[in-house]
Amino acid sequence: MGLKSFVQKIKGEVNIVDLISSYIELQKSGRNYKALCPFHQEKTPSFYIYENTQSYHCFGCGASGDIFSFVQNHQNIDFIDAVKFIAHKYSLPMPDIENNKDPEFIQYTNDMKKLELFFMNNLSKKSPAWDYLKNKRAIDPDSLKELGVGWSAYEDSKGLLDILDPERLKELGIFNDRANNIFSNRLMFSLHDRDGNVIGFSGRGLDEEQKPKYINSPQTKYFNKSSVLYLYDKAKASIREVDFVIITEGYFDAIRLFINGIKNTVAIMGTSLSKDHMKEISRYTNKFVFALDSDQAGQTAIEKSFQNLDKNINALVLNLSPVKDPDDYVQKFGIESFQNTLLKAISMEEFLLNILRKRFNLEKETGRDSLISNSRAILARAKRMGNISRFDKLISKLSDWTNLDKKLLLESWNADRRNSPGQIPLGQNPQRKQKRTEFKNLDPEEELTVLYLFHPTTRLKIERLFQEYADTVKDSYARFFLNVREQFNPDDAADYLQDYFTTDKIEGFFRQFERYDKVDSFPNIIDDCEKALKKRELKNKMMEIDRLIESSQEIKDKLTLISNRLQLSKEINQLNMNEGRAINERE
Repeated sequence: MGLKSFVQKIKGEVNIVDLISSYIELQKSGRNYKALCPFHQEKTPSFYIYENTQSYHCFGCGASGDIFSFVQNHQNIDFIDAVKFIAHKYSLPMPDIENNKDPEFIQYTNDMKKLELFFMNNLSKKSPAWDYLKNKRAIDPDSLKELGVGWSAYEDSKGLLDILDPERLKELGIFNDRANNIFSNRLMFSLHDRDGNVIGFSGRGLDEEQKPKYINSPQTKYFNKSSVLYLYDKAKASIREVDFVIITEGYFDAIRLFINGIKNTVAIMGTSLSKDHMKEISRYTNKFVFALDSDQAGQTAIEKSFQNLDKNINALVLNLSPVKDPDDYVQKFGIESFQNTLLKAISMEEFLLNILRKRFNLEKETGRDSLISNSRAILARAKRMGNISRFDKLISKLSDWTNLDKKLLLESWNADRRNSPGQIPLGQNPQRKQKRTEFKNLDPEEELTVLYLFHPTTRLKIERLFQEYADTVKDSYARFFLNVREQFNPDDAADYLQDYFTTDKIEGFFRQFERYDKVDSFPNIIDDCEKALKKRELKNKMMEIDRLIESSQEIKDKLTLISNRLQLSKEINQLNMNEGRAINERE
């Protein structure tokens, strides 16, 4: 029996509910099951198992798949090992996989290897690529032969036909429908899997005007650029030896370090390091050093990578300023200077906290509050890692930036953890009084945002409130609603949440949405939130008046300010009375 047939046999005999319930406790939820997600920390179940489709999905972290992907993620093993694991667990006789390798894959990689050799042979002193590497990149082309770098010329179509027929070249993503080489006039980077098999190519234009800058092989069942790490097959031995990996953003960054002796280097092909990437690298080390470009794109890639970090990964970030990337750095300052820079890498948590600080106006109380609340996920990860010194350093930074006592921040952080929203599990139906009491623990911005995301009929009213109280609401919410409809469609808002909110906050949004189960309650909820924002606005005005009273030198001015303060106090008291009456009427 071949591997494919055996995989189908396992799927037919192993029930996903039975398998997952052997690891975590499940609760029945209608026809399905739910549980606390085993792949991220949460207090309310958002991990659902669907018996009819033999699949699972977590609405908190996005993890999804079948029995094999569950075992892969849970045990941190690859697909073949997951097959062996399940087979052993359920006493299913295992076929000889090594002698039953996919013949289609073998043919695929053999053909791709022939193409790699063809492109490598094209990289001669007469080729434009040789001149480009030698003069513009200051790289000896001969040093790249072990990496499978090559050249694809305009006239290559005929030569390629001497290797494979046109239909096969089309299947492999080399020819287009018109039997033209899509990689013509491009520097070729061979892309390998973990075992060194050629599974794809990436072609770079030599002329900066040549668009697109890069062309990649089309995705196939053997090639997915989001799961490929450039040079990983060459780097894994060194990664294991030195016990850390350097992650770069571009091919030339990884190449520059590799040819200068730093061989524990890989490059990502996507916008960030995915969970699959991390699990693969974690086979060899749990120390990750991010040396991405020092521009906005690199910063965004680090922020996205942070969301995928397992608690066991120690992630550090290099500061490469004043240059953009490792390639530029080594060329300008030398490899020894780069090695010294490695020693100065800071934790990813500290890096992100420094970035977060720049997003808020710390001269304003709302800005300081927003910085503290948005830093929770960063602090939480340092605590989960058990890295007390790192956690203490982050708290100290917040204390310095906000001029708040460090002990007060620690007490606030611990209180937030104890009283965080989302205590009511999905599917339960508590009494209305209990539900409204739980809502009172939520910030009005958060409550309005949850309604906005999941109940479109509320959107215009909620947009108006955020516009009216723009100077009062917390900064992250103010920025989010400022851009709604101007930069993205409200129906697509969920796709942009990560640009404004922390992972913990987004998980909170999705945990809470089922608690808003009655449409007729929405006007009251929105009304309560509006009153809360109004009270906050009035209190902010009172605080400003108090400052003016203290600094004022004229009795007449002070009397006027005191009169204004009394009026604000009356308005707040009236709002409190109205709120009490409204709650009694609803109960």
